[in-house]
Amino acid sequence: MVSDIYNERLEGKCVRILYFFNSLDTYFLVAGILSFVLVFRGSVNPVVLVLSLFFAVIVAKIADFYPIFLLFSIPALIMLVATLNLPLVILDKLFFANIFVFFIIQFVFMGVPTSIVARDIRVSFIMMFNSLFTVAPTTTSFSMSVFYSLYLSFFMAAGASCRLPRDYFWLASSGMIFLVSAFISRLMLPKNIPSKLHKPNIAQKPLFEKVVILNIDGARKDIFDSLDLPTMNSLSKKGASHTLGLETVYRALTNPAFASILTGTTPQFHGIRNNNLGQSIETEGLPDVVPTIVYGSMHVKHFCKKSWETRVVLLARHSVYLCDDMVLNWLKDDMLARAEIRLFVVDLSEADFLAHAYGSKSRQYKQALIRTDKRIGNFIGWMETKCILDNTAVIICSDHGVAGIDHGYLIADPERHVPFIIYGKNIKKGFKIKRPGKIMDICCTVAYLLSIRYPANSKGQVFTEAMEGLDPLIEGNMRYPKEI
Repeated sequence: MVSDIYNERLEGKCVRILYFFNSLDTYFLVAGILSFVLVFRGSVNPVVLVLSLFFAVIVAKIADFYPIFLLFSIPALIMLVATLNLPLVILDKLFFANIFVFFIIQFVFMGVPTSIVARDIRVSFIMMFNSLFTVAPTTTSFSMSVFYSLYLSFFMAAGASCRLPRDYFWLASSGMIFLVSAFISRLMLPKNIPSKLHKPNIAQKPLFEKVVILNIDGARKDIFDSLDLPTMNSLSKKGASHTLGLETVYRALTNPAFASILTGTTPQFHGIRNNNLGQSIETEGLPDVVPTIVYGSMHVKHFCKKSWETRVVLLARHSVYLCDDMVLNWLKDDMLARAEIRLFVVDLSEADFLAHAYGSKSRQYKQALIRTDKRIGNFIGWMETKCILDNTAVIICSDHGVAGIDHGYLIADPERHVPFIIYGKNIKKGFKIKRPGKIMDICCTVAYLLSIRYPANSKGQVFTEAMEGLDPLIEGNMRYPKEI
């Protein structure tokens, strides 16, 4: 169904456009301004209109589009309605215009592409329904998308309707309430606090010659633990696993979280804060330190540095049901042919994609995790036949969980905690890691296993207690970080 002319470059541009309309940071600008243009009639003061637009955008960015801002900004909205010469019918029209724009954009830029990749025309309508119950900083959330675009368009309408000095006074007063609400929201944002640092000196001899990271994108730990996953159960018995699961970062989106895995630091330091365009990793990562290949769908190429080696599968051409098999086959080929590569990082996309399409409690999502478990089992079996496991560690992890059909705000535990399993000959069998951990710890643990230096600015810890013959904690190396 998809033409052969659809290549990597074209998919890259399509994914960038999708993220532009999917990320709340840019969506609310498009939807808010468009709704204002559709509804507002009459003369305007262009200076006040532009100032209102600029102020509303700054306030939303200070609040980081967090849900708490919605609650605290209600008094300002009421003040604008009560004091300005702005008929309620304008608010009603803006409300319905924003709803209309939301569903059009969601259908065109989320529903249709997801239906194509999932090979299921129903997905567009399933996503529309599920968006009513999801709270996330994306257009898979009806409440957040419509609120922030309505807030923008209504504040623009308020500015455009000012005529008398008293109008400007009340506009400025409500603006101050919005601003205070934004700062309160800012204070209530989830904090990215690194683990208590445990970074022992790197040994001269590596525990493993190679490491394979198999990241099951969007694996929420509660569903993961509830399913019968033979491979995961076997690897947990033959290796070490984290009982509580690792905690992801804020925002809990793929690009920021995956960048944190590769750099060992938080979005505030590595520079990727959401999935949108115009962002790149600004600090050192594992691929800067050791020869690495990163595999996955197009977003892998977007969050990796241009100097890093990546291999990307085209979801629209091959469907989400074939992409993980393809990248694992590439991984097998490279492990045999590329002796110089010491770190292989694979992002397995099917589970995350179907969680967005059908919901993270759906039959489709659970079946995707079961299929992923079988794929990993086949891959481990292949490694055994090729005698690769003798000098290779395998890490099973995830970048974030999923609540509803999306993730990002960390307001629900299912998006916060993710599985972590490490398997190899120098890893304790059946060991349960109980020390609290973050996904940034994966970076430092990999560096220790490979006996390479820790990437600059990495703030994670090493799970030495899971390794044979090592002192689990070296108190002299424990440091307690501040919130960042």
